[in-house]
Amino acid sequence: MADSSQIAGTGTQHASLPAGTTVQWRDTHNLQADDGSTTAAPITGALTSSSTATRYLEASKFSHSIPAGATINGIALEVDFTLAGNGVQDYDIRISGVTAGLSDNLSESANLPSNTTKTWGGSSELWGKTWTIAELEADTFTAYISATGTSPSNFFSTNIDYVKTIVYYTEAGGGGGGGPDFNIKIGGQSISRIMMGDQPISRVNFGSTQI
Repeated sequence: MADSSQIAGTGTQHASLPAGTTVQWRDTHNLQADDGSTTAAPITGALTSSSTATRYLEASKFSHSIPAGATINGIALEVDFTLAGNGVQDYDIRISGVTAGLSDNLSESANLPSNTTKTWGGSSELWGKTWTIAELEADTFTAYISATGTSPSNFFSTNIDYVKTIVYYTEAGGGGGGGPDFNIKIGGQSISRIMMGDQPISRVNFGSTQI
């Protein structure tokens, strides 16, 4: 199994979702690099209660590149929290492409880690959706992150350095397995067998390399 791992190229926030949320993020553009800079800290003054959640921090433009014909096996979302306060939890964690509707919510309602990364999903998790290569490669492929806290002061130390998505896939023809990770192609058609008369040739030497 192969993968494409990319950090988001841009960050914004949703104007109103998830429903009932009021806390807005600031400096959302800073989530596009693993550089340790101050990033995406929520505006604490917008908190109205101890359990208020943030609006969606939206990370997109991941610039994935996936081989044509590959099978999508799973997607992981990795978020680097540079300083998460005690009692800050994931509230709503989703992804979406160009097709209608958000994915399943994979939040765990558990305290977020301090100065480390948190991963949702994985190599066999499709988030309740069927994905196409085109939508995963498009700029509109987006991760949605909402957090909540047990008190307003928790949000003072909640910062995100970067947001990364990892797309796990199996290449057409079995690439990424135990054998050679390539095919012979004419145009867009893979050649799976070469014949000499009525006998198949299983190996062809190209210099010192066996095909």
